[in-house]
Amino acid sequence: MSEPLKLQFKLMVPADLKDQLEQAAHENRRSLSGEMIARLEASFALAAPKLLLDDLAATFTSNLAKEPGVKDTDVKALMEEYAIHRDAEWQNLRSFMEAAAAIIQRATGKEDPSGQLDMVTDGRLS
Repeated sequence: MSEPLKLQFKLMVPADLKDQLEQAAHENRRSLSGEMIARLEASFALAAPKLLLDDLAATFTSNLAKEPGVKDTDVKALMEEYAIHRDAEWQNLRSFMEAAAAIIQRATGKEDPSGQLDMVTDGRLS
């Protein structure tokens, strides 16, 4: 099987971001390019998490909409609050997954040797 085609191009990033990438690359025993590729691939591979919050929001919204005298603005406010909390959940999960990946890499010298981080993409985390 042949290696995928790799392209070279210039990329401008803030100096502090480059420093962070270099530090992460060192910790993960990767080249700077390898670290950037791993992070970009991870950002595309991770599907939005399906959490309990989704089910709660759907139930609360549905029940609220059925109540007599409830205004559309109240239902909309509940949906907006859900969106805020879902974004926060996603950020927390992403942050944990990145930290877990770094620890696994550091401890084993391998990237996710037992496939634990795949829970997000293969449906075991729902």
